Amino acid sequence: MVRVVNVNLCGNNSLNFVLREDAFHCLPCKSEEEKNLFLQILTKISPTKGDVLIGKESIVRCKERVYRSKLKEFGIVYNDYKFITYKNVYENLDYYLKIRGYSSGDAEKMIDETLDFFGIQHRKHSEIEELTHEEKVILGVARAMTTEPKFLILDDIHLSTKEEIWKRIFDFLKKLSKSGTGILYLTCDREFAAERQMKNIIEGAL
Repeated sequence: MVRVVNVNLCGNNSLNFVLREDAFHCLPCKSEEEKNLFLQILTKISPTKGDVLIGKESIVRCKERVYRSKLKEFGIVYNDYKFITYKNVYENLDYYLKIRGYSSGDAEKMIDETLDFFGIQHRKHSEIEELTHEEKVILGVARAMTTEPKFLILDDIHLSTKEEIWKRIFDFLKKLSKSGTGILYLTCDREFAAERQMKNIIEGAL
């Protein structure tokens, strides 16, 4: 379980909510700035007076060594991908796993299994700029899932994604949440959230 406690976004009221492993929730944001700030707090780029806890452990105030181990429990998919453009597909996934403490042997095995699962094994040695937008979205989800995280955070990844591709991804995410992965969808698109019947996470606030 993840608890967000008194996290302040852009001078607004403190944000409080719980994300459980079997939930698919939506966090509506008023602006890109607000959404990005939440992600920066989650990844320790921006400080906050509040806290984010996994179980009873803070990931905001813990030491770097503890934070790196907790990183394995989170997968984040950004709407601008945040790939390293001078590294190819394999190298991007390898880097992602290495900073989370995985050995070269384990990383290679996990990468092959993940690419095969998502049907993009043929893109293993492709340059990032060779990929289509949809392939980049799929690769972003694949990268986040390599560590089999307990919680998956998604940043408006439906934007500019073809409907048939997004439907496949959304169906996969729904199955994932039912199997025990907590999913939080961040969006500034309230109409989109309503259409997909995403439950507003603020309804389940502390």
